[in-house]
Amino acid sequence: MRYCGIPATPFFECAFRTPFGALKAAFSPRGMSSLVFVSESLSFPSVCTVPLEIRSLVDQLQEELALYFQGSLKTFTIPLTAVGTPFQCAVWDALQKIPFGSTATYGTIASRVECYKGARAVGMANHANPCCIVIPCHRVVPAGYSRASRCGGYRYGSEIKAALLAHEQKFL
Repeated sequence: MRYCGIPATPFFECAFRTPFGALKAAFSPRGMSSLVFVSESLSFPSVCTVPLEIRSLVDQLQEELALYFQGSLKTFTIPLTAVGTPFQCAVWDALQKIPFGSTATYGTIASRVECYKGARAVGMANHANPCCIVIPCHRVVPAGYSRASRCGGYRYGSEIKAALLAHEQKFL
């Protein structure tokens, strides 16, 4: 998947409820540009009219999220239009190669993108990830991580990161 390029103006936004909190997605006719956790206190419309141009994308994301949380989807296929720097895009590509239920260290990802000693830079690219869960930055952990230790930082809080990691482990 490629993300770098001309930003697509978000065409439509909608929210989804998940077992780990509310998610808000932004779409253009070409794909999803962002997926972020949002406050549960946001009001969710009971009826949402989805523009015809993106109905299939919204339906695809809704189905893929449901399957992911049921443990039967291991890899997302929704087209992405997220934009980042060339380095961020390289990191996000590497993140999508971490298998469901597995983890990789910041240093390992830095090596995979040929930015040796760039663990902190990988952490910054993770923080800039516009499509949580789909680009699985929650699978990146500090060196020496074990399930009994801290799993590292996460834009949405270490509790959600730990819960996502535990969720994936449950279905291996």
